[in-house]
Amino acid sequence: MVRPWWTPDGPQTSRYPAELLELARRQSGIAHRHQLTRLGWSVARLEHEIDVGRWSRVAPSVVAMQ
Repeated sequence: MVRPWWTPDGPQTSRYPAELLELARRQSGIAHRHQLTRLGWSVARLEHEIDVGRWSRVAPSVVAMQ
């Protein structure tokens, strides 16, 4: 079984800051865009994560961080 990156034993945890990892762990990888922008993520960076398939939209302002 492949673990999501935000789990303690998941891959690529160094790609993301600690605050984002904590948010993802607390919310099982689901976040509202406002939460992410408060952590300093730009809209362009959020869109990039979606475009390259790391994250996906689950609602207009909600993303799932795989």
